[in-house]
Amino acid sequence: MDEIGEMPLGLQSKLLRFVECGELQRVGDNETVKVDVRIIAATHQALAQQAQNGGFRADLYYRLAVFLIRTPSLAEHTEDLPLLVNHFLARMGRELRSSGSTRKLWPSSPATTGRAMSGNSNTCWNGPLFWPAKRPSSPRGRSTSG
Repeated sequence: MDEIGEMPLGLQSKLLRFVECGELQRVGDNETVKVDVRIIAATHQALAQQAQNGGFRADLYYRLAVFLIRTPSLAEHTEDLPLLVNHFLARMGRELRSSGSTRKLWPSSPATTGRAMSGNSNTCWNGPLFWPAKRPSSPRGRSTSG
């Protein structure tokens, strides 16, 4: 379950009942079904604090917090940035090649594409990485609409 910390309290009650009883009732069905499941939940919020403050059901928190795994933020291990960038660029390259849409993105030279990527890498530290609406078309700085 992704972002369990944003689950409304009413739905938390239903999830707690499911976790405690191990039973569910399918939509449109009148009988309950016994199930044996393991729940993996993720959140970026401090659920322990929310449970203390009443923003998250404490009883559900203690049912789910049997085995906690903390993944550090990227800010705590910046040495992994080059590996991640290479991974995502390689994956995007494979996707672009398989879709055949590479010509639509950059009709100009590889050097121009490199300069545009360099410009994006300078701006993405303060916001999302994006392709500009106007692409550079020449080294002289003229641009064409994208």
